[in-house]
Amino acid sequence: MSNLKGNTGYGEVFATYWMAYCVIASFSSVYLLANGYSNTEIGLLIAIGNLVSVVIQPVAANLADRSAKTNVFEIAALMTVLILLSQGMLLLVHGRSLILFSAYLIMFAVHAAMQPLLNSVNQTMLQRGVTVDYGCCRAMGSLGYAVISTALGMMVIRFSVVSLPIAGEFVTVLLLAGLLFLNRVYKNADPAKARKPVCKADQKEPISMGDFVKRHRIFLVMTGGIFLIFYDHQIINFFMLQLFQNVGGGSTQLGTYYSIMTILEIIPLVGFTWLTRRFSTSFLLKLATIGFVLRAVLMLAAHTPMLLMLTLAVHPIGFPLFLPTIVKYINEIMDEGEAVRGQSTYVMVITISGVVASATGGIVLDTLGANMLLWICAITCLIGAAVILPLVEKARHEKAVPAVGSSNAHMVAVS
Repeated sequence: MSNLKGNTGYGEVFATYWMAYCVIASFSSVYLLANGYSNTEIGLLIAIGNLVSVVIQPVAANLADRSAKTNVFEIAALMTVLILLSQGMLLLVHGRSLILFSAYLIMFAVHAAMQPLLNSVNQTMLQRGVTVDYGCCRAMGSLGYAVISTALGMMVIRFSVVSLPIAGEFVTVLLLAGLLFLNRVYKNADPAKARKPVCKADQKEPISMGDFVKRHRIFLVMTGGIFLIFYDHQIINFFMLQLFQNVGGGSTQLGTYYSIMTILEIIPLVGFTWLTRRFSTSFLLKLATIGFVLRAVLMLAAHTPMLLMLTLAVHPIGFPLFLPTIVKYINEIMDEGEAVRGQSTYVMVITISGVVASATGGIVLDTLGANMLLWICAITCLIGAAVILPLVEKARHEKAVPAVGSSNAHMVAVS
């Protein structure tokens, strides 16, 4: 029964968390443009939000790990309350102002900083013997995002952007309720049924950064390529509304686009275990990298809203396949005690790409236009793929010491 409650609560938390993300991040341009902000200012806000989340994230994680009085659910619930209060400010303040800018910044930073805490819930629940299916629960996040993105596109047309913070308050209250429910399940579970960690790498300290660099130079070069392909992906996430407006679309098409995109993401997320039984991790990593490139090139060639929608045909073999594959790949090429460092390096690269994409994307839009932004994205994506593809096998054989078997334990840290 506790496993059923755990999966139900975890699925609800993921669904409402990604619904809140849709309101706060994906529709940020819709709301802020309507309140008089420029693309450059929106990009700056998102960049600062990413940087602040990087500061908050280790503080929250350290508190969850070391505090004997509080746990991950209670910390996440407190952060959710901060988001609720910030969204409430949007209902009171309209137009360009320091209060609105600050409220949006807090929402963006705190929401982003919550993700690692929520990703660690399955390991936390195992401490009390409660087993949850991370893949299926995470798929509920994509499903929830798909539903609300479609609804928001229609709500903005009918009720104006005022509907965005109202919708945000509603789903964030549901998120808070889910966290409190999971906290109760966790506290009522029997610690005697706890399972021991499967991955030995989780039980060892990472090697020094100097040793890590010496042992994985090729992998570190690969992360440069990862930065470039994710730069393109982050631009699409932050400025998709402007890209639709460039070809005659608007917020309705934006909502439909995000809805279809997230439904398509469920396929590789749920089917990843099946794929790894039939294809090597190296092959899947190369395929996902090519998927990024195909989408970037197709978006460059799309000159109508419908053609922009059709670029989603290649989305399943890009971003949603890349995330679990790179985690599995890192665990395969690295030994115990250094896999944690590898995963941390990967997360840091993605975070930095988000900062750079949000900061530069708005400037390029305001000065050079959407077409030039798409050209820059396509070129950087091609360069990134040119870096990654030839190094996938080389990084695997970089050191003489055999790598340990792959593990899914670290997947929760970055998915």
